[in-house]
Amino acid sequence: MNSKIFFRADGNASIGLGHVIRSLALAEMLKNDFECIFVIQNPSEYLVSEIKKTCEHFLIFPETTEILNEAQNFANQITKNDIVVLDGYKFVTAYQQILKNKCRKLICIDDVHSCHFVADVVINHAGSALRNHYSAEFYTSFCLGFDYALLRKPFLQAAEVKRNIEKFDTAFVSMGGGAILNVSLKILKTLNAISEIKRINFVRGSKEIFENEIIPFLKNTETEKIKVFENVDAAEMVLLLQNSDVAICPASTLSLECCSVGIGLFCGYTVDNQVEIHSDLAAKNLIFDLKNLNIISENDLSDILFANFSLQKLNEVVFRQKEIFKNTTFNLFTLFKNL
Repeated sequence: MNSKIFFRADGNASIGLGHVIRSLALAEMLKNDFECIFVIQNPSEYLVSEIKKTCEHFLIFPETTEILNEAQNFANQITKNDIVVLDGYKFVTAYQQILKNKCRKLICIDDVHSCHFVADVVINHAGSALRNHYSAEFYTSFCLGFDYALLRKPFLQAAEVKRNIEKFDTAFVSMGGGAILNVSLKILKTLNAISEIKRINFVRGSKEIFENEIIPFLKNTETEKIKVFENVDAAEMVLLLQNSDVAICPASTLSLECCSVGIGLFCGYTVDNQVEIHSDLAAKNLIFDLKNLNIISENDLSDILFANFSLQKLNEVVFRQKEIFKNTTFNLFTLFKNL
């Protein structure tokens, strides 16, 4: 019987889907050699369907803010032979310790280093992440940088395919599963006003906020060039990116997915936990930098887009993007086999 790995992460409109998506990416890399079990609070139907594609078994916990009570309940369902992976900012030191006392090995996926870690391993796929950013136990090992990128299989496959941008008339836009919709609206308005852009592939976030903010704009806009997509899986996302020339997104895991496909990526940040990835993408010249997406004006956004609508510039970025995800699957698989 394969060893069990329990993946604990949550996702919804308020916190986004990033924790779930990158945990599923790791589970997908490991599922042929381990029994992967997903643990989640109150998932949507969409998340349940996505989890089932990778993990045959999963546990649904009731929604609660009593996080340490949940940890005790979780600990009662694992054994000393099991591995636990935690991905989420609420899994503080005390939560970790409860699980650490019961499992074989504890792994934390983290990109904000806001608490002390008692995990055996910390994974942070931000390229600028450093060991001295963290408070941790003496035995804690660190797997840092793009060599440990948590990308789903279709993106890892796309990373191996060379790409050359031949035009710049199709744009991809997504603010992720926890989209701040005034940012999405600002971007859509800007792109819609650019005559060179003939089509906009918009992958939306929360339906409830979307209906209140985006639908009125779409109804009042005399254009059919904005195409709206929802509940897009990894394979569909790859196709959308491959059929787009430029992209605008925040520096979440989505930005790494864009880089794996290869695209003229205009990228900024909307929340603090994106700053680390954003800084490294900008330092390595893998993006056209939009900085803080919450405050950038439509005029400044338009100016940055026009300044970089050059096939040479776009393809130079794509070339650099294609160099960064060569060893990630091997590195992560080796890590867990060694555990």
